[in-house]
Amino acid sequence: MKTLTRVVRQQFLGPIALLIVVGGVATAATGQNFKLGLLNTEDKKSILRNTGNGPALDLQVKAGQAPLTVSSNKVVPKLNASLLQGKVASAFAAAGSSYTKAESDGKYALDAAAYTKAQSDAKYALTGAGYTKTQSDAKYALTGAAYTKAESDANYAAAGSSYTKAQSDERYGQILFSGTFSGSTGGTGADTTIFTQSVNLPSAGMVKVLIFVTTPSGTTPIFVPKIDGVGGSGGTSFVENGNGRASSGAVEVTVHVSDSGGDSVVGGAGNILVVFFPV
Repeated sequence: MKTLTRVVRQQFLGPIALLIVVGGVATAATGQNFKLGLLNTEDKKSILRNTGNGPALDLQVKAGQAPLTVSSNKVVPKLNASLLQGKVASAFAAAGSSYTKAESDGKYALDAAAYTKAQSDAKYALTGAGYTKTQSDAKYALTGAAYTKAESDANYAAAGSSYTKAQSDERYGQILFSGTFSGSTGGTGADTTIFTQSVNLPSAGMVKVLIFVTTPSGTTPIFVPKIDGVGGSGGTSFVENGNGRASSGAVEVTVHVSDSGGDSVVGGAGNILVVFFPV
């Protein structure tokens, strides 16, 4: 192997090195001096070694001209270049860091087959701005598990168009007891208790006892309802008696029968209703 030791001027270093490193057809034979501007040939590798600072080879050409040509497409080991087809390294993806067209088409929607970010933001709630499915299911009834507004309006009275339970109890009374009674006097002119019932009042208010005699017997039987022993005038038909109470608690409701015609025994049967009106 021959080593080029001859020192040449810097302006001729480019073409000299070009022909030495690459090797080509030349008129100078192996071992002879390198001929500038001529074809040189050799049958062994030539080495250009710079033992000082800087590069061993500096190729300078006119603008637009290639500084180096080769006759082979084989890879040159350890050859670096700052540009590839005029592009820097960052313009290219490393091997394995990108999808092939087939891989990309299989993984992503085709162009125009998906929303842009602006379209998606306009169509859907941002993350955290809406319920998840679990949160929504926990908060609302599933479809079909609740009435629609139309179904509910058709099925129920609108708010304010009917009484609440409290309003209805206050206006019409709350039934505390409903039953029947029957019995007779013990003798002429006797006042006999034929029915007794203890009733608990839910709060302070008015209690009314209503009776309706269905089967009187005797000439002039008189039926009188009483609350805790307090009653009023009665008769053979519907009667009532009211007695205000200042608090809740139990009251005793009774029905008495007597006669005004001197019969030895009078009596009968009927229905009784105890109604409470809160205050």
